[in-house]
Amino acid sequence: LAKKWNAQKYTALAFMHTGDALAHQGKFDNAIESHRKGLEIFQQLKDMSGIITSFKYIGNSQYDIDKFTEAIKYYQQGVSLSLSSGFNKYLPVFYQNIGVVYAELNSDSNIYYLEKGLNTAKSLHDIHSQALASFNVSQYYVKKKQFDKATYFMDQAIQLFKTIDE
Repeated sequence: LAKKWNAQKYTALAFMHTGDALAHQGKFDNAIESHRKGLEIFQQLKDMSGIITSFKYIGNSQYDIDKFTEAIKYYQQGVSLSLSSGFNKYLPVFYQNIGVVYAELNSDSNIYYLEKGLNTAKSLHDIHSQALASFNVSQYYVKKKQFDKATYFMDQAIQLFKTIDE
């Protein structure tokens, strides 16, 4: 039985990585299909990490083909499952991605999610996500012509990016 479950998990991972490769080739519909096949297996296995990661990849592919409502749906599912399962690795990324999608939709909700992503990254001590979140927040303030705030967050991003390189 253990080998069967292990084989199923690797099958799901293969679908996920195939989907990622297809997305990098710009074949987003095929990528989504592959990610969904992996997601189904992860759901059968009750593999929270795999389910959450699948939500992230499907959301990203939906975003890439301008299906913003669908992208938000998958990102929000990722947030909900991350919070309920305690698997928080991608939580800052989900919040950031939701913020970026809302920015595409010209919604003022974007800063709420961008800042939530930044604060979550800080609380998880995730320097990479914190750097990217600071960068995204700075871009929001540039668009709002609030240059002092934009500079503040960009300076934070630069310092964090330098820390990552060290």
